[in-house]
Amino acid sequence: WRPNGNIGVWRGGKLGWLDPSNRSTYGIQLGVEYQWKLRVETNPDGTSTYSMKTWSTTGPEPGWMRVVTEDASDLSAGSLMLLAHHMDVTFGDLSITPL
Repeated sequence: WRPNGNIGVWRGGKLGWLDPSNRSTYGIQLGVEYQWKLRVETNPDGTSTYSMKTWSTTGPEPGWMRVVTEDASDLSAGSLMLLAHHMDVTFGDLSITPL
């Protein structure tokens, strides 16, 4: 599975990327519906910027909560996967929109 672009996670009460040093505390409540938005942009210098946010569907959409830029060795194309580990979740509609 390597190399990969980036992996957005919510694990142990922290929202961020697979790298544990790039996570921030964000409380998610069980039984509450959330929106998730992730974005990747290829920059002119060949680096890639990944952005992520999540919010309760009853609240306003926030600004980007986690942003990281990876070096030019990142993949230039890829795919996505939704995965729930040790949780019973339902994934709703998914939309993919080119920037």
